[in-house]
Amino acid sequence: MRTVERSTFYADQRGTVDVRAVRAYVREALAAVGDAAVLDDVELMVGELVGNAVRYTASGQAGGSVTAMVGWGPDRVRVSITDDGGAVTRPRLVMTADLLEEGGRGLRMVATMAAAWGINLGPAPREEASVWFEVSINEG
Repeated sequence: MRTVERSTFYADQRGTVDVRAVRAYVREALAAVGDAAVLDDVELMVGELVGNAVRYTASGQAGGSVTAMVGWGPDRVRVSITDDGGAVTRPRLVMTADLLEEGGRGLRMVATMAAAWGINLGPAPREEASVWFEVSINEG
């Protein structure tokens, strides 16, 4: 796996991170993959992870940020989204979310769509967390 790029996206004064900009950045970084369906899935998962970071951590406060790291190898793409920490709870997979509820499905969707995924946590409960996922590709 080689890292293609890493970029940090900052929240505005209202605590809003431009999710579309993060998705576009990841898609552009992975343009060489060339598989539109894979890129669409990656964009969807990135949007969910950035949304979670902004909603549940200090990334969604004025001056907050999320960092996207993108890499790929001969048969897979890996994307990691790192938040600023400050969450009351750690990221977790909710298996019982009601399909009509507004939230609770993001990580479950990533777990379903990705070939592999995981969470790297800082040693203390309110430190930054990185949620990553991998998808299979056929590099052309």
